[in-house]
Amino acid sequence: MIAPKFAELSLSMPNVYFLKINVDSNNNDLDAITRAAKVTAMPTFVGFKRGGKTGGKVVGADLGKVLELAQGLASSA
Repeated sequence: MIAPKFAELSLSMPNVYFLKINVDSNNNDLDAITRAAKVTAMPTFVGFKRGGKTGGKVVGADLGKVLELAQGLASSA
């Protein structure tokens, strides 16, 4: 499972915000976010830079790619 590793990663990178959204909930706001981020599979990890610009996306439970995404966001902060 990637969820525990995602949590560990969030603790190791205090200058990057990590959020988990349950897209299975019946919430119109979350549906809008899911559509805007073009989430088509789970898990999907989307990075956002300041100003709301997308900083990248990882589809699937590839911890190495998620780490690369987070490091890229941290270096551009």
